[in-house]
Amino acid sequence: MGKIPQGSFTVVKQKGVETQCKLNMQQMGQALTMYMLENDAFPDASFFSSDPSGDPKSINNVLSTIPKKMWICPSSPPELAKHGLTYIYNDNLAGKRAVANPSKTWVLIEVNAVSKVSPMPHPGGYNILFADGHVATSRSLPPDVAKARR
Repeated sequence: MGKIPQGSFTVVKQKGVETQCKLNMQQMGQALTMYMLENDAFPDASFFSSDPSGDPKSINNVLSTIPKKMWICPSSPPELAKHGLTYIYNDNLAGKRAVANPSKTWVLIEVNAVSKVSPMPHPGGYNILFADGHVATSRSLPPDVAKARR
């Protein structure tokens, strides 16, 4: 039997973490759908709260049916994870009843996306939840997120 290259295990582990993050985001998408069915609009939530656990407009408090641990990407560095939220919300959707192109409109993306110094969290890039409920991993950022990078 041939020897398995050392880096192979790292790649497999990273892909597993990426998949777990996507599954978490899919559940967030389901909670968002339920919210919209009950409220007939996207949540009036903040882009990213300075106090995600205490701010009632933080997306993780608005969609409170999602367990708190799911709001932290498993690949997030501890300095991001300690805030209790590692995703940002597209606050341009706040209060809207619908969007013109839901399959191309982002709802949640990993917070690393707005930083030029933070590395991509996954081998494939950033996980993104879209308004139609699908989650994709992409190295390309939505234009408004790319413009917001600091």
